Amino acid sequence: MIKFFRKIRQNLLSEGKTGKYFKYAVGEIILVVIGILIALQINNWNAQNSKKAELEVDLKNLQTEIQHNLIDLGLGIEKLDSDIKNIEYYIDIFNQEDSSTINDSIIHMMINNLGRKRLKNLERHSHLNIMNSGIIDYIEEAKNDSLKNNILKMQNGFNTYYEYKTMLNSHLENDLRPYLYKSANFIDIKVFQAVTRNISNKAYLPLDHNSFVNNREFTNLLLIRHAINKAAKESFEYMSDRFLMIHSEIDDYLN
Repeated sequence: MIKFFRKIRQNLLSEGKTGKYFKYAVGEIILVVIGILIALQINNWNAQNSKKAELEVDLKNLQTEIQHNLIDLGLGIEKLDSDIKNIEYYIDIFNQEDSSTINDSIIHMMINNLGRKRLKNLERHSHLNIMNSGIIDYIEEAKNDSLKNNILKMQNGFNTYYEYKTMLNSHLENDLRPYLYKSANFIDIKVFQAVTRNISNKAYLPLDHNSFVNNREFTNLLLIRHAINKAAKESFEYMSDRFLMIHSEIDDYLN
């Protein structure tokens, strides 16, 4: 093809048709430019199609991740709700005028129950991949004008989740457990029985009832944990609703 065009130019020059030569040369340049623009457009279409395919895979992976996180959020909400009810029960039973009915087994049960189940870590790989790869910019707002923003806002939900997780762990490790270490007799606690079953002189390590029954400091510790649990539960319920909404929006976008 190049040889063909070169031969035409040479014939025009040899025949002295300079005007036609220049017109032809300009036309040839225009054709080359048009060819380049078409090639660039085709490459752009191919790149766009490739990114759309990549986005579809990433959104499906995010849906799967959301499903797993919804399960863990549900378990976390159940755990928090159980702790809230247990704390309300203990505050009520440990603060009464007649404390004669409060025996060691009730206090041991409380120690066994408080803070035993930890919140799980949520999955974030697919969400971080969408955020960091830049693929999120290929979401077509004409198809869904809120999906992109809602995926971006998921980061706020993750941050809040881990803030409450850290807050609960900190209160347990820095406030509640030190108090229990100081006041409770772990030798009779269920989780330690495998270690302490052969200890015969348990009576010399009595449980300090005054540290738990009608005790302002202990009651305040329980009230603080109750407040954190309740705030965390409400936040996780809101987060679950948002995740469900995003999962549904992805379905609508892909279909």
